[in-house]
Amino acid sequence: MAKSSGDVADKVRSLHKCLNELYAIDSNWRAWGEWPDEVTGSILHRAATAAEISAAEGKFGHRFPPSFVEFLQLHSAWEHFWGDFTLVGTGPAGTEPAIAKIVEYAGEQTADLQKELGNDFSAQGIRAWEAEQERFIHLADQLVIGTDFSGALWVFDTGSRRADGEMTLKSWDISYGAQEPEFANFGEFLDWAMFEAEDRLRQTREAIENPTESTDDDDD
Repeated sequence: MAKSSGDVADKVRSLHKCLNELYAIDSNWRAWGEWPDEVTGSILHRAATAAEISAAEGKFGHRFPPSFVEFLQLHSAWEHFWGDFTLVGTGPAGTEPAIAKIVEYAGEQTADLQKELGNDFSAQGIRAWEAEQERFIHLADQLVIGTDFSGALWVFDTGSRRADGEMTLKSWDISYGAQEPEFANFGEFLDWAMFEAEDRLRQTREAIENPTESTDDDDD
């Protein structure tokens, strides 16, 4: 298995630093995410071994896209990622609540789909249902890698796998289904998260430095 590229390592390092700078000056993140007292911000877990990655692929039932494998070779999971998501990765200790929540969401969708399709609940029936949907796919057949514990997920669409092994990574809401943004690979996803985090950090710093302007804007 190829080693992770320096490009991915640089992206992860920069985003981790940016997130922690943001979390340090905006205490709202702690309340939103219900962080334990000992947690101070972004948590990158140790690198996953080749055996752990292979075992996780077996558990998920899907080969991971190469760009995601590159990340896992650096870090087996990421807690308090942008938007206070947990990226579950290979499932190291500490990510069990996120994994349980993902299983819960998938199970609830499957139960609802069983009721809706009745006797047509089968692999063929599910494919027909997905073909009729504008935004929904059966989560239990997808590669769900992250949740914010509030109904939002990051999902690799297994039906989009390309010749290079990559899959489209979609933003997913349990009520709305797939929505913008979506990304061709995990590297693009990191680029987007970095842009969003840097923008929020800039806005937060400006609000702290100019509290009167911020209050005036809120009044408008």
